[in-house]
Amino acid sequence: MRIRYTAALAVVTVAIIGVAMSARRGDNTRLIRSLTLDQNPAAVAVDTRSGHAIVAVAPGLPGVSGHALILDDKTGALLRTVDIGHAPRALAVDERAGRVYLADDVAPAGQLGAAAALYVLDERSGRVSRGIALDAPAVAMALDDQNGRLLTVSRGDIVNSAYGTGTVAVRDATTGTTLYTDTAGMYPTSIAIDARSQQIFIANLLDNSVSVLDARNGHTLRTITLAPPPGRGVAVALDARARQVFALSLPPTIAGGPQLTLGSLATIDIATGRLTRMIALRNPAALAMDERTGRVLVATSGSVQVRDGANGRLLRTITTGISPSALAVDGRSGRAILIRDDGAARDSDAWAWVPGWLRARLPFVPRPSIHFHAIPASVSIFDLTR
Repeated sequence: MRIRYTAALAVVTVAIIGVAMSARRGDNTRLIRSLTLDQNPAAVAVDTRSGHAIVAVAPGLPGVSGHALILDDKTGALLRTVDIGHAPRALAVDERAGRVYLADDVAPAGQLGAAAALYVLDERSGRVSRGIALDAPAVAMALDDQNGRLLTVSRGDIVNSAYGTGTVAVRDATTGTTLYTDTAGMYPTSIAIDARSQQIFIANLLDNSVSVLDARNGHTLRTITLAPPPGRGVAVALDARARQVFALSLPPTIAGGPQLTLGSLATIDIATGRLTRMIALRNPAALAMDERTGRVLVATSGSVQVRDGANGRLLRTITTGISPSALAVDGRSGRAILIRDDGAARDSDAWAWVPGWLRARLPFVPRPSIHFHAIPASVSIFDLTR
């Protein structure tokens, strides 16, 4: 009887091992290259004309310069490192002029009364052509290249330990001159512009909403609530061809309580501002649009989901890593560029796939243990065409 039990247990074990190993096989062929960084990257943008990816790196240390990394997004090769600013936080690219706009949290030298800076970088030479003083640090930027305007969004002043209403500024992209300013929501984090309708879309983290403004005068057209408050709206991405906007939303973080992880990907009709679809997602952190294929990419903790923008259907999942902070897509080359902060990851348990009831009966399987290892910051490039 004991022999039969042992034999049955062995058969079950082999079967479970086969199923588990099959499920655990990952497709890593999409990774072109991953570069380890000494400091956390803050933003990423792509120039589809030149095939370059630009990454802003913010050391966060007094007296240490920030960096702009220029990479070939086809091969992942680092082409140039430019010392610029001290705490670069946001990027925008003018592909026609070959210019990179970089917002820095630290004011330029000699600019009394300034709170931050906006630098203009020549992408080909790496030369910084201009530094413009800002009244407030810009956390996100977008370019209206058809009308030659640069949009910057800033968080409001801190009042009673809380951020106030955010501000959006529309500037002349050539001179940096402010054309007008207006208000956004609470703690804005991301911005996009639809040149055709001249609408500005801003994700407001503390409002869990998207503000829609008229790009011609800055007037608020509508505010779209992503989910019942409280919650967090973290990113927007625009599909001009399909006339829709995508937005990420997360539940609130409760200090000392359980950390909810189930967020959502919302689809908004540009013409009406109506929410047309909500898809539940775990740990959504970054968002990007590939307009050439009509696909939307969402970075979560450990993967990038590629979804059909028309119906939200999941097409594939690309294994990445923890702590994603921003994502960009070069639709011309079919590359996705993901930046990640440093962090800590739990060590893998080679026997974690074995069910607990079975593991307790196998004397050769070690007891579960919890250990962590450090993960450095990085920029990774993935091939979306494979």
